[in-house]
Amino acid sequence: MPTLDHAGRSAHYLDSGQGAEVVLLHAGASSSRQWRKLSEGLRGDYRLLAPDLIGFGQTPAWQQERELTHDDQAALVLTLMKAAARGPVDLVGHSYGGATALRAVIAAPELVRCLVLIEPSAMPLLPQAGEQAFFDDYERVARRFIRAADAGRDEETMSFFIDHRNGTGTWASTGDERRARLLSVTRETADAFRSNLNNPTTLADCAATEAPT
Repeated sequence: MPTLDHAGRSAHYLDSGQGAEVVLLHAGASSSRQWRKLSEGLRGDYRLLAPDLIGFGQTPAWQQERELTHDDQAALVLTLMKAAARGPVDLVGHSYGGATALRAVIAAPELVRCLVLIEPSAMPLLPQAGEQAFFDDYERVARRFIRAADAGRDEETMSFFIDHRNGTGTWASTGDERRARLLSVTRETADAFRSNLNNPTTLADCAATEAPT
């Protein structure tokens, strides 16, 4: 995988295919590997750029004392766009990556041709939209995950999260290789939860976004 220098770290990214450029941002507890099968199907028509966001895949973890934010992740994405893309790109974000994509288009709308958001984890938008109960449920799960991760109870916190998202028993049926990979990013997933809770995006920001979405 190629790399680029960003804020003193070597960030890794997938670069596949030729044609119109698309930047793909992966979900939490994932990496650019999420997009490999998609890249195989689209490489004849599109050039796909997919970074490992900070703390995931081969990009080093966040080391600063302050909490990691989606603006920090968006800064990495913008560095990739400026360094590797020839002009404005189509920006695709899934879940955690969707929240980062929003921050990127807010910061540099001139770099984004269109925006695709798949289940974006922009959770602070929920209370603004009158959905406080849904936000409260998410915050309860996030705070429980963060507390357990900070206490070093990786198996407990990841099994709780996976079962909460996918149904009781999912963790028990998860293969050893995937389970080990998820456990290896417990700390980074806790940082992702913190980023989601502290996301400053507003409904007004979304309304002002001019990129077709």
